[in-house]
Amino acid sequence: YCLSSASKGVRFFSLERVFAELDRLAATGVRQIKFVDRTFNANAERAKAIIRHILEMDKSEIDCNFHFEVGADIFDEETIQLLQNAPKGLFQLEAGVQTVNEETLAAVCRKTDLTRLFRNLFSLKKHNNVHIHTDLIAGLPFEDYNSFGNSFNSVYAVKSHQLQLGFLKFLKGTRLRRESKELGFEFSDFPPYEVLSGRDISFDELIMLKDIAELVERYYNSGRFVHSLEYVIANCFRSPFGFYEGFARFHKEKGLLEYSSGLRQLYATFDQFASKHMDKKSQAVFRELLRLDFLASDNS
Repeated sequence: YCLSSASKGVRFFSLERVFAELDRLAATGVRQIKFVDRTFNANAERAKAIIRHILEMDKSEIDCNFHFEVGADIFDEETIQLLQNAPKGLFQLEAGVQTVNEETLAAVCRKTDLTRLFRNLFSLKKHNNVHIHTDLIAGLPFEDYNSFGNSFNSVYAVKSHQLQLGFLKFLKGTRLRRESKELGFEFSDFPPYEVLSGRDISFDELIMLKDIAELVERYYNSGRFVHSLEYVIANCFRSPFGFYEGFARFHKEKGLLEYSSGLRQLYATFDQFASKHMDKKSQAVFRELLRLDFLASDNS
């Protein structure tokens, strides 16, 4: 499904060139240097050499971080150690999990050791010095709405700093686009050719996932509801996906997804929804956590 699937293998610049360009870019004062390789660590020894070079840079001379898109399941112990011992905030990792449905992974030609992937992500997250970004893709073949909910819950449990819920695109040149009719997909005929429905997931279900994605952005990825979100999901809902599903329906009923809310309105809306699902004692605890989140994230 990814454009890189249409290319023939992986090509590498020389390490000397990479090091020279990294040094030159870092010296300009940019805040982030982003490697757009689909899998930065496809060659483990090369990846470690680049990480070591960055670690050896004079930190008094640079003020930026380095973003890598990685295959988290193919990290070796040495790479994990390098990352765990790095200064906080120096590295940012984007792990494209996409799904935990094994049939779906096979259908999109992804060989992923899910057990190892989650073990590595939990290990890195525990040290809290590397920013971790995880990705899911809705609309992939053989993944229905309930299966996607399971994938969402599995990835949410990592508690990554950012969780991106994306939607399948039928890019020109990819195998999935060629096989789209056979797999029962409908997708938009203009860029980015996003999925509209499939044999395993309906248009209405994808719209619900769009609403959930918006709420993940507003509440989870904003980092402004860390304690209150965790409390509500753990104590009032069977799963994270169940919480966001109910919250999305609440927003839909109230017409709250049609516009972007101010910060105070976000807190008020969350309180209004969550209070319906708890007794007075739990509500009192929740509101103290909500106050803590508000005071911790609002300078005014």
